[in-house]
Amino acid sequence: MSRQIVWQYGTTGTLGTGDNGLNGLFSAIELKNGNILICDTINYRVLEVTKTRQIVWQYGTTGTLGTGDNGLNFPYSAIELKNGNILICDRYNHRVLEVTR
Repeated sequence: MSRQIVWQYGTTGTLGTGDNGLNGLFSAIELKNGNILICDTINYRVLEVTKTRQIVWQYGTTGTLGTGDNGLNFPYSAIELKNGNILICDRYNHRVLEVTR
């Protein structure tokens, strides 16, 4: 049986902060629209990425630890709710956020 990588976001072995860059990611799930929701944990952001690797939504400021609006500290997991909002576990801020897209 041949096992082939059919999609990838991030550069193998390389830490990054911009497009196609990740740092300490913790989880990724496929959304109803086919995009991928990624917890880019040490970049303090959650991303929605298309299959063509375009960031179409982001919560958190890349590389900046935050505590207020649009701020995250070690986002651990994220899911899409039935209403289309995103639920984020913001681990070291000790909170769960529901945010709009």
